[in-house]
Amino acid sequence: MPGAPQRIGDFAASYPADTSVIGEARRGFTAWLRRWVPDEDVIDDLALVLSELLANAVRATSRTAARVQVLACADGRDVVLEVRNARTDWVDVESRWDLSDPLRAGGRGLLIVETLVDTLAVEHDERDGTTTVRSRRSVDQRG
Repeated sequence: MPGAPQRIGDFAASYPADTSVIGEARRGFTAWLRRWVPDEDVIDDLALVLSELLANAVRATSRTAARVQVLACADGRDVVLEVRNARTDWVDVESRWDLSDPLRAGGRGLLIVETLVDTLAVEHDERDGTTTVRSRRSVDQRG
């Protein structure tokens, strides 16, 4: 069927919990996206989403686990991006930053991400101590 969505291989990577890996992760994810997303603006948006989610995961990762996972797939006409990290305790963003302070040093990552994606969900699994942030963004695919 002409113009039907094409399923491509998923993007899956595991990185050390260190902000120095964000550039490498962006490059790999962007190369994966370019295989089927025609719009460079969408690619730039999703690369920023990855950067914000990965930076949050790195900051929140338990040093004993010391790895974060990035998973993405082309699901129909959507990109689903998931970032998962192990943690020792969950710290609510509102207890970390004064969100009413416009000059605060942090606490904007998920706000930025929410403006760039269609859906955003944060899940905490108390059984295995992981946090998973999943986003979904509709895109036009190459036919």
